[in-house]
Amino acid sequence: MEQSTSTKPNPMAMFSLILGITSFLFILNVYYALFFGCMGILFAVLSRGSGLKMPDKAVGGFAVSVVAITLSVVLTIASFYLMIRLFGLETATDPEALRNAVMDLYNRMLNDMQAGGSAL
Repeated sequence: MEQSTSTKPNPMAMFSLILGITSFLFILNVYYALFFGCMGILFAVLSRGSGLKMPDKAVGGFAVSVVAITLSVVLTIASFYLMIRLFGLETATDPEALRNAVMDLYNRMLNDMQAGGSAL
């Protein structure tokens, strides 16, 4: 008689992979990316059970979660840096002044665009 070597599916490993992919989809929103990424890492670690090795899906979920968290934080820091470089620190800390500066930039860009149409 042959013994089957099939292993039981690990729902936590699969859930870790799903949460990792979800965190990557929400990479532009740092709060959602951090939440789903941290949950993905947590479920990846918990999927080990009493063993020392994580299942393959859990390793994938762990890796995608770490990459998504890292990219999300880097993009958020870069956007704040660019906003401060573009508008200045005083304008960036005042919501009304920032709104006015963004509207002025938008109007300047809108006025600088060439109108489409034919040259006839």
